[in-house]
Amino acid sequence: MESATQIWLLIWVWVVLIIPSSGISPFNPAMRQTAIAHTIYNSYSYVAEASRCGAPRCGRPSKRPSKRAKQGSISRGFDPGSRGFGRPSPAASKLPIPASPPEGPEWRAFESWLVERGAHLNGVELADCGEGLRGLRTTKACNRGDELIRIPRSLILDTKRADARLGALWADGPPLPRYAKLALLVLLEQQLGPTSDVAPYIEILPTPADFEAEGGPTTLWTKEELEVAECPKLSTDAVMRYERWASSPVLEHDAFAAGWRALGLDGAAPSKAQLRWAVAAVTSRAYGAVDSDGSQASLLIPMVDMANHQHPPNTAKGLEEDGQHFVVIATQPLPKGAQVFLSYGALPNIVLLSQFGFMLSAISQDYAIVDCAHLKEAEPTAALEAVEQGLLMRDADGTISTWQPAGPQLRAALTLLAERDALPAQLLQQACHTGGGTAASIPTGTIAYATMIKRTLSRFSTTIAQDRAALKDVSLAPRARLALRFRIEQQVILNRELASQGMQAKAHATSKLQT
Repeated sequence: MESATQIWLLIWVWVVLIIPSSGISPFNPAMRQTAIAHTIYNSYSYVAEASRCGAPRCGRPSKRPSKRAKQGSISRGFDPGSRGFGRPSPAASKLPIPASPPEGPEWRAFESWLVERGAHLNGVELADCGEGLRGLRTTKACNRGDELIRIPRSLILDTKRADARLGALWADGPPLPRYAKLALLVLLEQQLGPTSDVAPYIEILPTPADFEAEGGPTTLWTKEELEVAECPKLSTDAVMRYERWASSPVLEHDAFAAGWRALGLDGAAPSKAQLRWAVAAVTSRAYGAVDSDGSQASLLIPMVDMANHQHPPNTAKGLEEDGQHFVVIATQPLPKGAQVFLSYGALPNIVLLSQFGFMLSAISQDYAIVDCAHLKEAEPTAALEAVEQGLLMRDADGTISTWQPAGPQLRAALTLLAERDALPAQLLQQACHTGGGTAASIPTGTIAYATMIKRTLSRFSTTIAQDRAALKDVSLAPRARLALRFRIEQQVILNRELASQGMQAKAHATSKLQT
């Protein structure tokens, strides 16, 4: 990330990924399955709408292979991925995984349906990967460069199909987000039941009950469930993500119902509750892609969206140049029984939890959110300079965000404001009070940063020890457990930042004494 502003903006549209050459020759006979193999290893950037992969945790396998799905960063070529799910570890891809659970025959029936409709599954099957994780595994040894999965466009639900089937609903209104269009298409196909040409795929999508049992994206959480995390930004983002589509005039109850009837569609128009579920299902598993005509598309890709997330992944993935197939290719040798992984990108837990309904422990790209309300009162010229240097993030209205990621950019922003004598008076007063007798030998920006972290830590109602003790309660609801884990990780990172600042302050004071 080049700037804090980019962190806030590109976390949701993801980043441009620089893909190094893997050293695989396009003339290798193992690559003959696809004419675009060379593109996989020699493309330089990919833009993703929502890069993700993953699978759900639950106490027992369900008949639906629902999962924390993933979204891949796709251009015209392939994305080897940029970050991993973290579970299992990279070494796990080398290990065989257990045989199929009792519901295996239903999974095999789904795979047979795909193959009958033109999909190519080369030694890959749906599998229980252990501990409730569902994913994909190899059924034979695969070589580097082997094509593992090929899904034809006819099996992919995309925004073009949504426009063709339901476009009259939004033709005369303001633009709907692509994911909202795709969600409406999913609800239409669901309403068609067995007569839908993608019924077997619709049937395995996670239900509202599945999401509740696993946690699910925070747009499905109640206000009370969100408040357990004690992170106002997490709560605010959940509301904003819901309002972004739910407030569209296109979906206003009476007009939407009339439009649905006008299309001659059977059954009642979907309710807001059904739309909320469908949007969560789509945004937690759809891929953002640049189509063959250069347009942006959102894609639901059967089978591919069951692969779990790991970085670096052991595959490359993407839409072919002509847009007619989505292909997954092995980027390393895979033994029989190895799990097939895709990747999300380098995402912090606040995004993983918000969009996909899960989080990871101790990931290097994670950060804590710092209460920076005081910075809204900073001297405007200096504050704008910090924003333009990418040190501070702004909200959609252009004002400095109340919540900033802890880390070097925020420290640098406070240092810049201190050097310009532009720190807000209240923050400066608190910083000087916090600095005590050492304030003269420690940079004011450093003290201000520590002050803001202490202020943020003081907002938590419990300690890390208390939260860890609470996690031992086996009756804890899945969302409460996720919220507690998130709260713990935030406090751990903030305390680590505070300790780091203390060491830096001591080093600076020692340096001053020596000179």
